[in-house]
Amino acid sequence: PLKKAAKQAALADDSEEEEEAQPMSYDEKRQLSLDINKLPGEKLGRVVHIIQSREPSLRDSNPDEIEIDFETLKPTTLRELERYVKSCLQKKQKKTYSK
Repeated sequence: PLKKAAKQAALADDSEEEEEAQPMSYDEKRQLSLDINKLPGEKLGRVVHIIQSREPSLRDSNPDEIEIDFETLKPTTLRELERYVKSCLQKKQKKTYSK
C-alpha cells in the first residue's frame, strides 16, 4: 500500500490533491493569517492569485481589497497558501541573518 500511495502522490493532479489536503485547525488558520500579514506587499499579489485561482466564488473580488475568510477556504487552498507563505518567510529570514 505504501508504494501505491507514493506513486499516487507523485502522479497527483488537482483532483487527487483536493482529497489529500488535511483540514486546518483553528490555530493553523490563525498562524497562517498572522504569517500572511508579515508578507511584504509585493508578495501579497501571489496570495490573492492562489485564492482566486482555487476559489471560484472569489474570482471577481477586487484584488486590492480582498477579505480572506479562512473558514470558507478549501483545505487545498489553505495548504497551498501555507506552503507559499512559509517559502517567502524562510527566504526573508535568510536575508536577515546574512547582514
